[in-house]
Amino acid sequence: MNVFATVSLKQGIKCDDGCWASITNEHITKTAWLLRDRVTKAVVGKKAKIPFLVFVEGDGVVKRKHLHIATFKPMGIQFYEFSDTFRFKAMGLDWVYNEIDIRPIEADTERRVIAYSLKEGMGAFIPEASFVPLMN
Repeated sequence: MNVFATVSLKQGIKCDDGCWASITNEHITKTAWLLRDRVTKAVVGKKAKIPFLVFVEGDGVVKRKHLHIATFKPMGIQFYEFSDTFRFKAMGLDWVYNEIDIRPIEADTERRVIAYSLKEGMGAFIPEASFVPLMN
């Protein structure tokens, strides 16, 4: 993993009938899955995959719900290109709020990044939206 992103989520969106819908765990999982899918396709194509670990944080009342994502920037793409692509794909999703922070992960700090992402417990991990490559 060499990139860490924090993607803030909207707490509600206005529906076509004028009512407001609050974000649910289903919305969060679907948004994270779509983000993984779209970023991956944009940077490595349809047949390849990159590691993508997704976590959720926040209660939606005191702290805005947001995603923590640890992923991998492939060689051959500059960090600014990767982060611009990531941001563009994220902003195209209904439940993504306009606060997105993307940073490189410093060498030998990957464990701290994952620990930080799990500070609210193992339930923060969203396996349905994550991709973990098999180790050979």
